Amino acid sequence: MVGIAVADNAPTPVLKTTEEFVAFLKATPSIAYTSSGVSGLYMTQLIEKFGLTNVLKPKTTLVNEGFSATLLREGKVAAAVQQISELKFAGAKNIVALPDAIQRRTTFTVAVVNGTTRADAAARVVRVLTSSDASTTYKRSGLLPVFK
Repeated sequence: MVGIAVADNAPTPVLKTTEEFVAFLKATPSIAYTSSGVSGLYMTQLIEKFGLTNVLKPKTTLVNEGFSATLLREGKVAAAVQQISELKFAGAKNIVALPDAIQRRTTFTVAVVNGTTRADAAARVVRVLTSSDASTTYKRSGLLPVFK
């Protein structure tokens, strides 16, 4: 899931609707997001979709490598956009998800490939990654585990 982080002492933005998201982007004094990766490419699409390119260009910092939340923690921007798990990993605490109507979810899949010569070892890895302990860690990291 993609989220927006703001400084720990800033009010948490309310982003339940697309309109609130657009209003937040217009109002924020500065924002950082990655120039590549799922969240960065998606953010670029959203900015274009909502006609915000000219509004955001002068107050946007694109991050070529690493985490947008690093700039937030250093006080260089007022908001950072990235996958929620990455925002958390980079130390952001005041994070809100994009509205459901425009949320971008990423699915990670794990499986044992037919014909593998190490099927037993691969099955053990799958069991670990789909265990309740792993599920707890995923949730703490901002990921939503869905096991089938």
